[in-house]
Amino acid sequence: MKPDLTALFLSSVRDFISQENLFPKEEKLLCAVSGGVDSMVLVFTLLELGYDLEIAHYNYGLRGMDSDADEELVLTWARQHQIPFHRHSPPSDFRTKPGISLQEEARNLRYQWMESLSEERNNCHIVLAHHADDQVETVFLNLLRGTGLAGMRGMLPAQGKRKRPLLEKTRAEILAFAQTNSIPWREDASNAKTDYRRNQLRHSILPQLQELSPGFERAVLRNADRFRLYESTLESQYQILETAFLRTESPEKRTYDLPAVFAHPQGPFFFFESLKKLGFGWDETTQLWQSASSEESIERRSADGILTEIRFPKWIVWKSGPGVSDTLPFIQKPEPAVLLLSGQKLVLEIKAVEGFIPASMPANQWMADSSKLVFPLSFRLWKEGEVFQPFGMKGKRKQISDLLTEAGLTKEEKYRQLILEDSAGTILWVAGIRSSELTRIPEGFSGKLLVIEIVETN
Repeated sequence: MKPDLTALFLSSVRDFISQENLFPKEEKLLCAVSGGVDSMVLVFTLLELGYDLEIAHYNYGLRGMDSDADEELVLTWARQHQIPFHRHSPPSDFRTKPGISLQEEARNLRYQWMESLSEERNNCHIVLAHHADDQVETVFLNLLRGTGLAGMRGMLPAQGKRKRPLLEKTRAEILAFAQTNSIPWREDASNAKTDYRRNQLRHSILPQLQELSPGFERAVLRNADRFRLYESTLESQYQILETAFLRTESPEKRTYDLPAVFAHPQGPFFFFESLKKLGFGWDETTQLWQSASSEESIERRSADGILTEIRFPKWIVWKSGPGVSDTLPFIQKPEPAVLLLSGQKLVLEIKAVEGFIPASMPANQWMADSSKLVFPLSFRLWKEGEVFQPFGMKGKRKQISDLLTEAGLTKEEKYRQLILEDSAGTILWVAGIRSSELTRIPEGFSGKLLVIEIVETN
């Protein structure tokens, strides 16, 4: 007895959804449906499997009446099956952005709209019709781009909200299923053109590989699964290495121990993988690695706008933009408080002392006779050219910029350095670096001290 093609197809898709834990039966799905055979089979299949779904159609308007006919097909099918239908079109000038292909820009616009629509629909899953042939093409395109291990594993069945339940189905299987079940669809004539790289691969190169090695697609898909496993394993190892190399972390930045990275046999892997995650390219990362051990201070900003700084032995990755993002607080009067300041927590205490005995004070603490302070006290960014009298330098003044250099701060750390001053504009503390001699507590002092301690928030 010949197996039922429809039953086998539906059963295998249901099993794949379960194995990959894509979405539970009770949750709503938002299906991207263009009107082509892949997406029409996707929505038909999910409906047959009993899922609650809605249709999202993006009409780019690039093919005139054909684009409108695609929309009409999807709308008619949705109405016939009583499925909610959403449509959208791009702005009229969406094809004018430099440095980005028409296909990439169109895809980005569609994903942005669907993400927004998903949020409106209670963050429902976004379901896409990518299949096995798409996966093979993606792996080869990524190989040509040099995208590394992630490129070799291709698309994932689940990437955030985006889910791909047909990823194991071939184009031939999808076409046979559509014909068997009389599912309507429309052909996009642009798919037959060879002026796009993916179409060149599909129509020219992959058929030659098929002649050379029949069934090679399955080997590519098996390797993609292996690379997916390897990537997962390496990500686990990456997390272990990050814990080993990380020295401090705040909402603004992470600081790594660069000598430890150099000394570890997997240090280069961690360095390159970290910068890849931040949006740096391979060539730029190679240059940074080769220069990282020099005394020169290096700073680079990735294509994603993330700044990294290297000043041996420190390697800093900034997580926020330049400057201080917080509203800088005032200290109105001497009383206990906790202030959040530029990724740090400041703990204010009032301490009563009798017969004060001077002792060394850590850089993250500052104290002064609260009765002699001119309130309110305030924090601000330091300014180039400013001088003050550092603790221990009686009668002498020093450039704050020199003090920051001696403390080993990188260029960006200097840019973000805060000072504490009183209402008269007197500098009391280069925060976390050095107190002013003006706030020295004399030996034998009795009274109340205002103490401020910087506590890193992890």
